[in-house]
Amino acid sequence: MAVNDTAGMSATLMKQYWHEKFLDELRSNLVLKDLGQVGTVPAGDGITVHWLSMADMSLHTTAATEGTDPTEYTMSGGDKTATLTPYNDAIKLSRHLAKTWIKGSMDQVLDKLARHAANKMDRVIRDINLQASGIAQYAGTATTRGTLGQSSVMTFDIAEAREARETLERANVAPLRDGFYVCVAHPDSLFDVEGDTNWRDVVKYDSRTFTNILKGETGEIHKIRFIKTTEAWNSAVGSWNIAQSASATVFQSYVLGDQCYGVSELEDVDIIVKDPAPASNVNGYSTAGYYFAFATRPLESSATIRVESVSSVNDYS
Repeated sequence: MAVNDTAGMSATLMKQYWHEKFLDELRSNLVLKDLGQVGTVPAGDGITVHWLSMADMSLHTTAATEGTDPTEYTMSGGDKTATLTPYNDAIKLSRHLAKTWIKGSMDQVLDKLARHAANKMDRVIRDINLQASGIAQYAGTATTRGTLGQSSVMTFDIAEAREARETLERANVAPLRDGFYVCVAHPDSLFDVEGDTNWRDVVKYDSRTFTNILKGETGEIHKIRFIKTTEAWNSAVGSWNIAQSASATVFQSYVLGDQCYGVSELEDVDIIVKDPAPASNVNGYSTAGYYFAFATRPLESSATIRVESVSSVNDYS
């Protein structure tokens, strides 16, 4: 006669709950991942992610000849690949903390881990696809990062955003979402943009404006939707400091079109809770951590405009 393993069933259900809670919180905090083109991992292809990235066909106006096949054009781009990369992190919880915290505290731990994982993934996407990729545009009269200085003519304003959008349009880069290009920028970069008289705040959108509100979206102007995130690189906290301006903090803002970069789905997501941790000889602590695999890569360099500027919110000098 079978005996119900109540403890084992309870542990399995708890792990499933933790897994689903972690994923829900992770997905609700991802900003940059949702802007990428999702790749696929074909069956039997291991850890290789594929994206189909095609440049536009060249145009011709030659009339067709009856009974004759047209000239085939070779399209650039095609199959682009990247390898799934594992990421993980964990925190240690003391025995005293674990024994004295109130009910629901593990939920808060998992929420913090999920937000940490989301920030990590957004930063990986930024570092690989945006920070040093695409077409560089320097604000005002600057021609390099080193020539940027703390000046009102070198901030990120509507004119800079429109110039970036025009560069994308001139290259026939399609808009990214609902007929709009998307700009990802630091809060300090958006300070001047949001003060423009034509700015429409996200709370003033109506149901016919867009299919979905993007995560972090704050508003739109001149066919550009704006997303605010501190993950937009700036030299005050960034590690990429080559030839940065000596007289001001430099901020990057990214104006994106279709096929700017590719992302994979999250693979092999796992939540690991050890209570107590087996490494402790006296059950002195517990651990909670996560593991997932992910891939990302640039697709079309012409679909990303990297605007470098200063901010009129000059708290960094």
